[in-house]
Order: sequence, then C-alpha cells, then structure tokens
Amino acid sequence: MRNLYPMWIAALALAALASPVALAANYGFGTEVAKADYDYTPVPTAVTPVSVCAIDDNGDGVANAGEPVVLSLKSPVCAVKTTAKDIRLSSYGSFKAGTAIRADDSDVSLTLIGPLNDNLWALDVDLDGKVKPGDGLYLALVAGPMKVSAGYLRLVPYDGKPAGAIVVAGDPDMNLALVDVAGGLHLMAANIVYKAGSAYYINVDGGAIGTTDTVVEEGDVRILEKAPNPWADQGGAAKAGKPDVQVTAIATDPASPAAGAAFRVLIDVANKGDGAGAGLVTTTLNGAPMDTRGTPTLDPAATARLVVTMPGLPAGPATLAANAVAANFTVGPAAAAPGPSAAEFKALSDKVIGMAGDVWVANQHIGAAETKITALEGRVTALEQAGAKAQPLTTQGAASSDAGATNTVPGADTALAGLAVADVALAAGLRRRKA
Repeated sequence: MRNLYPMWIAALALAALASPVALAANYGFGTEVAKADYDYTPVPTAVTPVSVCAIDDNGDGVANAGEPVVLSLKSPVCAVKTTAKDIRLSSYGSFKAGTAIRADDSDVSLTLIGPLNDNLWALDVDLDGKVKPGDGLYLALVAGPMKVSAGYLRLVPYDGKPAGAIVVAGDPDMNLALVDVAGGLHLMAANIVYKAGSAYYINVDGGAIGTTDTVVEEGDVRILEKAPNPWADQGGAAKAGKPDVQVTAIATDPASPAAGAAFRVLIDVANKGDGAGAGLVTTTLNGAPMDTRGTPTLDPAATARLVVTMPGLPAGPATLAANAVAANFTVGPAAAAPGPSAAEFKALSDKVIGMAGDVWVANQHIGAAETKITALEGRVTALEQAGAKAQPLTTQGAASSDAGATNTVPGADTALAGLAVADVALAAGLRRRKA
C-alpha cells in the first residue's frame, strides 16, 4: 500500500480476474507477505484467545522436546483438547506444519500441555538491529538465550530447514544471534495472531488490529497454509452468477491533509453483481498510478473498505481517483509546530518569576554592601588625613622629637585598631580598584 505498482501488475491482475483459477496460488506456511501478493488487501480481525501448546504424545503430562506443537484457538491456557481448526505449528505424523486440524483427523481431541514459552525473536540477517522482511522468525518454545537454540521453532524457513521445524544441535542456524521483535512480542498476546479471509497471520509489528493495522501488511508471516487470496478462497472455481465489484466512494483522511504529511485514502467498494467474487482497484493521484490491489471476496450486495496510504503533497488542489470514481481535495498548509502545553507554560512562568525574585534579593544585598563600603571609605579617608598631620603617629601623651612638644592625634590608634581587619581589607581593595 505504500509503493508505486508497475502497470504490468495491474494488467496481470486484470487478466487473472477473467480466470479465477489462475489466481488460486497457495502461499505456504512460514512465507512472508509481499506487496504484490493477492492477500495484501483484506481487512484483518484479531484472534483471541490463543495459546501455544504441545500435544502430550507420550501421555506423561509433560511437554517434551519433539512433541507436536499447535496453536489452540479455543483456550488461553491449553485447558482443552485439540479441536477442529486448531493450527499445527509443527508436523504431526503425515500432517504438515501450517495446516488446520479437521474434525476427522487423527490428532483431534488429543490432550494438550502448556502453555509453552512464546517469545517471538528474529534472526537479524544483516546485523542492523532491525527486524525486516527476510529476517528469520523464531518461536522460543523453551526458556533460553537470545540466540538460536535447540527446542526453538522456526516460523520461516532457513537454509533448507522448513518453517515448522524444531531446531536441533548441528542445524546451520544454531547459535546465531536473535533480536526482539517490535520491542518484545509474545505470540499469545493480543493483536499478534489475526485472520484475514481464510488465512491466519503473525502481526510482526505488533500494531493494534483494526486501528493501527487495517490491512495485511508486508512482512507479516502466514501460519496457515490454506490459500488466503480472495480468488482461491472460492475453491478455485467460479461460483454461480457473476460478480460486479465497483468503487462506490473515495475520500481522504483527513479531509484536508497538511502539506508534507502522509494521509490515508478510504475506498468503499460494493459487489453489485449476482455472484460472489472480487474486484481490482487502481488508485491514481493527480493522474499518476499509485496503488493497485484486489478487493476481498464479496457476496452479492456486500461492501468493504480499502485503505491506501499516500505520501505527503505540497499545498494546493489535488485529484484522487479509484477506478472510475474521482474526488478533488485541497492540501492545506503544513501543520504548525505545537506550542508548549499549559503545564509547560506554567512551569516556565514559575521559573522566570523565581529568577526575578532571586535578582531582587541580590540587588538588595548589593545596595547594602555599597552603603557599607561608602561608610568604610569615609572612615578610612578621615583616618588617613588625620595621620598625615601627625607623623610620626604616637599614642596620646607621648613626646615628639622636639623637646617639650606634643604631636599626637587623640584616639587615632584606637580608631585604626577599631576597624575590623575584613573592613580594612575591603576598603583597601576598593581603593586599588578605583586607582
């Protein structure tokens, strides 16, 4: 839904519509969805509860290595026996992995043990720390390290080892490093297993089914071998009557996208024919083909909605079309950067007010200090002037060098001694600064 599709894909799909049997391809268990696949369109539905269980093959009440593994669709704690429609995650006898148990199969109504460990870990093939289509996917059935270990289950093939095979010592992927999928997914968690059409998938990005994830996405892993595309869901044969699937409406979401921002296109389709079937929808933007996809299989009068994501556009008028239905819309200006929230604004205001208060208090201290300094300077100046008139300075009543004369400054020594050492130093520093 995010790529431009070559026109030859549309031509091939149109040719295939004329012959439903030609599209009855069977995507196998453990294959990853690609953008050109026919099941890259149905609306998914989350499946819950599910549980990863072992069939108690030897009756000892313990999950042993090598015992068949199933995905139970009926119980979150493996509290019931195997039932029809449970999915085999590993083979059982002649039944392959990725197949559903049927009511008359030999592994129906067998005792389950579990639930087993269900960590989903990926093999980071190119060591870039990200999980992408093509990276291996493993189900850690037993507690173990984040590297491929004995007892882990392959959910996609690796180097000749098929999906559904349990890892054993000596396998080519043994001990290869694994990474968390989407921050740490568990197969039994909500929104991880989903159904679309008649197929079941693992939702590799963990998005919420029906809101964040509204279509089968590239890289999701198939866990049920049954053909999932809408034409094959018909059993590979045309049904009575003739389908006529038409586009009935097209709209953008939001109605006026912001410039440069990706947006969704909502395409409503309806089967106006008298037979069940599917159709093909090609979406264009300003006349350029952007997306081609099949619709789900629709019974007569049934409807469906397709969701296509479009890249951001410059501001101005634009035109969308899906088959014969077109709609004009306007791309608005780029969204303004969000301003601070009310809480952030209040916190900032409080900080500014606090800083202003700190400045006011500091100014008060500075004013008091300047007043004290001025007084000290006056005292020092007076004492210096008094001392200059009476050299040498002696204590009161002491004789000068002239016989009988007194040259004293009453109280001068006492005044000098009365100056605190710190005050004298401060006044002297001020004099040096002014000089």
